[in-house]
Amino acid sequence: MRRLSIWVIGFIWIGTAGFAVSGLGQYTQVTEKFLPGDAVRIQVWQLWESKPDRNPMINLNGDYSINSRGYIRLPFVGLVRVVGKTPTQVAEIIRTKYSAYLKEPFIVVRPLIRVSMRGAFNKPGSYRIDPESSLWELVEMAGGVTNNCNIKKLAVYREGRKVIDNLLESFEKGYSLKDINIQSGDQIFAPVHRPFTIRTVLSYANFAATLALLYLRLENRW
Repeated sequence: MRRLSIWVIGFIWIGTAGFAVSGLGQYTQVTEKFLPGDAVRIQVWQLWESKPDRNPMINLNGDYSINSRGYIRLPFVGLVRVVGKTPTQVAEIIRTKYSAYLKEPFIVVRPLIRVSMRGAFNKPGSYRIDPESSLWELVEMAGGVTNNCNIKKLAVYREGRKVIDNLLESFEKGYSLKDINIQSGDQIFAPVHRPFTIRTVLSYANFAATLALLYLRLENRW
């Protein structure tokens, strides 16, 4: 049984690389701090028996929205402030808060950032996603691009300014949002592709003819 527990621990440890872990050890690679509007994804494994005089059915697994004041609401303990803290710090807070309910819990905390998808997406809107996810996964959450999307012009806007241009390569190669440097609150805009049709040609021709006629009238006047 002890050997089985060691294998389970090793499997979970490998599967959570890049995220904050609290319990049997610490993994502190994640340093990003939580912001209001983001969310916290919590996963808890109980590798040993719960304390018999406590509630053994407690379940913390899930995604928790961070309100405007920087708190999440957890079962049994209520509001917990997480804004400005790293996933590692939040994992330790949870471990302490639930010490009366869980014995030797193995806790994984993952950040979910908020990204807005605008323009030529089938389901435009705001989404929360793990920054380790790929751009492809984010676009899939938004229902994919529309038929008239100019995918070569995908761009990232931050506080009204374009900060990342031409995401096509990142999209095709499956780069993670973290690799691309997409941050919480960013907007990804997909412009509509406007093909050069006969109607467009006629419109330009009509505009050119109008300018030519105006020029001739001015010439005759002088």
